[in-house]
Amino acid sequence: MSLTPRRAPVAFASMYIWASGGTVLAQPNSFVDLGSHLNPEQFSTPIHLDSGSDIEWFRIELPDVNEQSGFIDMWSLVPNPCGSLCDSLLYSADMSIYSESGELIGVSNGLGDIGGIGFSFGITDPRPPICLQSEPGTYPEYVCSYPVSPFSMVPLARGTYWLAAGNRLLATLHNWEVYTHASPTNPARDTTLYFNIHPAGVPYCDPDMNWDGNADSADIDYLINVIAGGENPNGRNPDFNRDGNADMGDVDALINVIAGGACK
Repeated sequence: MSLTPRRAPVAFASMYIWASGGTVLAQPNSFVDLGSHLNPEQFSTPIHLDSGSDIEWFRIELPDVNEQSGFIDMWSLVPNPCGSLCDSLLYSADMSIYSESGELIGVSNGLGDIGGIGFSFGITDPRPPICLQSEPGTYPEYVCSYPVSPFSMVPLARGTYWLAAGNRLLATLHNWEVYTHASPTNPARDTTLYFNIHPAGVPYCDPDMNWDGNADSADIDYLINVIAGGENPNGRNPDFNRDGNADMGDVDALINVIAGGACK
């Protein structure tokens, strides 16, 4: 796998290239090739922008995921402690995702407490937020990124995808057309892009229903309460066994997993 970053030639603050009938740009020829990631895994890659108007491209092969099976989460977090840098959002970044043919899939702008990237594809059951804790007395005390939200979960077919990272991005619908509103005089910025990949067809379940970091009887109580019509503050899907019904069968399935049984 090559992770040698190269600058993208389309990183202009307000430059459009017109040709008889519209804007035409070629597939990015300067990019970081992240390779093929078709199996369950978690990994990360650095993002470095030379200036406020810089754009960095990534190419990656991803597996098939859908509403019933599998997921792909991508997110960034501000490094902590970051002191006064947090106030000026030097670590903030946006991202656009394009298909292999250059069609826009989605755009993420400034998620998390102070800005970051967040994308989710696949199953509609939310995953817990990812947080970084600062040293005591450091501002901010913690930073959380929410890579998963119900409105953002959509299917994604297996294939090669292109990711454009930058600041204040403007992404158009075709031909890998990405521009930035940020000034080229803004300082360089760095962040890390994280991936959590779980392809369709591979059993997955998260027994920590209440997101307290433990899989125990409290999670069983949480699920029973939701099925009975109680509150569901984490937005978890009570259909734990994914048979189409929220009932005691889901409680039995959760008890089995907590006891060491396999997801089904």
